[in-house]
Amino acid sequence: MGIDFETTRRSCARCGRAASYLLRASGEPLCNRCFERAIVKAIRRAIGGYGVLNPGDQLLAVEPLKMPPWLWVSIRYLARSLRSHRNKIALLSYKERREGLVKMDEIYRAAIYVDRKYIIDLCKSLGDPIRIIGCLLKAEYMLGFIASKSHGIKVVALMRPRDLCSLIGFLGIAYMDFELAVESLPIRISGGVTAINPIYTISSIDLSALAFLFNMYDSDEDIVLGLDQMVIPGVEELTKIYSHSPEIMYSSSEAVRKILSNAERRCSICGAPISSGDLCSICSYLYPLLKHLPNARG
Repeated sequence: MGIDFETTRRSCARCGRAASYLLRASGEPLCNRCFERAIVKAIRRAIGGYGVLNPGDQLLAVEPLKMPPWLWVSIRYLARSLRSHRNKIALLSYKERREGLVKMDEIYRAAIYVDRKYIIDLCKSLGDPIRIIGCLLKAEYMLGFIASKSHGIKVVALMRPRDLCSLIGFLGIAYMDFELAVESLPIRISGGVTAINPIYTISSIDLSALAFLFNMYDSDEDIVLGLDQMVIPGVEELTKIYSHSPEIMYSSSEAVRKILSNAERRCSICGAPISSGDLCSICSYLYPLLKHLPNARG
């Protein structure tokens, strides 16, 4: 897997040192130190904008089921951005990844382990690729929702970069699947639990570059249990457009927000529009199967 990001030999726009990277959002040449600071600042600004995390509060970070190669660097810089407010991070991880948590020991307070293969198999049984993607994203949200309530944590972090959110929103609108589209939103509140996206304003290319520059990039993590073999027409092309065009990165998820604001009835867990009952079809499928999973602490 190649890495598609830009390097530069120009001077850093902020401190004058030798630059190592062109920041995706602004096009500024930055040195490693200023690049780190820009990422931390973006995370702090996003979390501060949500206004839901107080000093000393604990945050539950949910690992994506389809492990991205920038995962560890995103969690590490999430922890760094929260350090000044004495916030602790609990990590919802997966049984086969337990050995990987050793390097995160200094920043997480507790770990909650669930069976990733079981969850992925549940979603793959739906058959349709769009429904499978919606199910995987919703399972991440639901696991965070269930675990936070059972462990007394009020704020959940879903690690989804900006271009992924835009792609999710676009696919949800294009396929008229708002159970998928709702997963592009940066903040949702239900049942006393608030789910936020700390990396909502950061692109996956910037995160991949940061992981690569600091030797935390794992190109093997993104291929999981055959999920890379799912074929959705146009997704590869759309991914390239969203990751390389920051000026259109906000369009689809903002459209989703406006569409959902007009829904008369919403799912009580994920917020997707529904015509009847209390839960959307995916939540009603997943909740009985997942509600007892996130109950073990590391």
